[in-house]
Amino acid sequence: MIKVKEEKQTIEDIVREINMNGFSVAEGVIPVDKVKEVREGAINAGAEEFARVAEERDKSRAQGHIIGAEGVDQAKGLINQTQIFVPYLNHEKMLGVAEAIFGPYVSLIWTSVLINNPGTKRFYWHADWPYNQTNASHIPAPYPDVIMGLASIWMLTPFNEETGGTLVVPGSHRMNNNP
Repeated sequence: MIKVKEEKQTIEDIVREINMNGFSVAEGVIPVDKVKEVREGAINAGAEEFARVAEERDKSRAQGHIIGAEGVDQAKGLINQTQIFVPYLNHEKMLGVAEAIFGPYVSLIWTSVLINNPGTKRFYWHADWPYNQTNASHIPAPYPDVIMGLASIWMLTPFNEETGGTLVVPGSHRMNNNP
């Protein structure tokens, strides 16, 4: 079931939630009747890349890096293979929020598709860039209390506790270390 908010969610609402909790759920970015098309377009565009990325991941793991989870397909640089989701990047709840936080000269630095296939076990708790200390490019703790980047997760399949949705710790963005 898709939950639809009655009131209009504003950019200010989303920015306030990000500042307070470290995340926000921006509803209605992709119209319900377009979700299947976007999901299938992303999967099809990434299909050729999945095997290559899996090989790279296996090489990194062999060197001791903790990277990726078993059962997860990933394709980097998705925007180079399909622009099916580009109209939604320009949605006010995406671009407007980024501009409200960083100003008018924001940059998109990566797009990728991650698919948690059926039966995939939950990955270990971790912080994303730039806080994850196992990544080559990270900032050392203690971290400043400043927004350095925004990430978006697009829920293109049912995304909840029963299906293994992403877990977050509200307020953890304000911690000065990576517990």
